[in-house]
Amino acid sequence: MLDLAAGRALGQALLGPPPGDVFACIPSTWVLEAVLEPLAWHAAHGAGSPNTVLNACRDWRYAVAGIWGSQKEGGNWARQQRPDLSVIAQALSARLPGTTLPSHAVLAFKARPHRWRTRALKAFV
Repeated sequence: MLDLAAGRALGQALLGPPPGDVFACIPSTWVLEAVLEPLAWHAAHGAGSPNTVLNACRDWRYAVAGIWGSQKEGGNWARQQRPDLSVIAQALSARLPGTTLPSHAVLAFKARPHRWRTRALKAFV
């Protein structure tokens, strides 16, 4: 569902109508609920992965600003919101395959997004 929502917003048609005309709009509450699933997967499969942090940043940006983008764009946006969280800058710098971050820093960061998700979901209900 997240791929469809992001593709509808960001996709470029190579042939035919634009993605916004092809794919129906997905209710924001569904999308906000769906952003929790990738973080659960990352918690089980890649606790020290930069992708865990950057996916959370991308989701945070969508929940707060309603803007989809890449992991890098989400990370840059989140770094502007919270320059005190060094794990974001570390994740942006560590995007090479096989690179990991300190698990304790990733776990601490992952705990934060649930607060903004809860507030965002309540705003849409």
